[in-house]
Amino acid sequence: MTNVDWSSPFSAALVFAILLAAMVTGISFAFFRFAGDRLQQYKNDAGTVPLRGLDEATTVAAVLALAAMAALAALMFTRMHAEVINALGPGAGGTAIIIGLTLAVISVLASTLVVAVHALDGSTEADRLDALGDAVAGPLNQERRQRKQADNLDQQITVLAREADRAAAEGTPGQDTSAPPPTGSSTPAAPSPRAQARSASPLSTPTARTAWPVTAAPRPPPKSTSAPAGSPSATFTHP
Repeated sequence: MTNVDWSSPFSAALVFAILLAAMVTGISFAFFRFAGDRLQQYKNDAGTVPLRGLDEATTVAAVLALAAMAALAALMFTRMHAEVINALGPGAGGTAIIIGLTLAVISVLASTLVVAVHALDGSTEADRLDALGDAVAGPLNQERRQRKQADNLDQQITVLAREADRAAAEGTPGQDTSAPPPTGSSTPAAPSPRAQARSASPLSTPTARTAWPVTAAPRPPPKSTSAPAGSPSATFTHP
């Protein structure tokens, strides 16, 4: 259509042909996808789209999509028919028609496939669930990372607690030695500075007392008492 000279293809005509093809392909794909998304909203539980009950916007989009398919198919047939005639001569009319129709049908099938995929694949509920999943994916991943960090902190705390218990059992350096020993300990407590000063004072030193001898008095001899006459003789000793 742009009459590109293939003997010298690098020209402005080739650039124009590429831009025109990209524009037609991109616009057609975008519109067919829009029409499929509009039809998807009316898909029933059987997976089909009933044509009755469509709103005006969806109906207009579907009609315009059909018109675009027909226009692209006619353009494909006309162009390929002319290319075959130019390449093979006027006697290749039948071949040009067959090739043109074939490529036109393929163009219609490609356009219909774009609309059908977006109209029948998935649903609005599935799209809503996908959107909700994407919305909560970030907080869930952050919660998972925080749980892993908490598990690591628990392990570190456990290790530090064991080291602290071991250090307490072995005795930490710098412990106060003036504290009284625990009950049941055989190690005597060190005297306090006040007690040491009091013991060094001369007033607190005890003096030796003189021991005076004590002599016990002699005990008197016991007295004897004789019994009266006429009584049996007996002697009583009094202490």
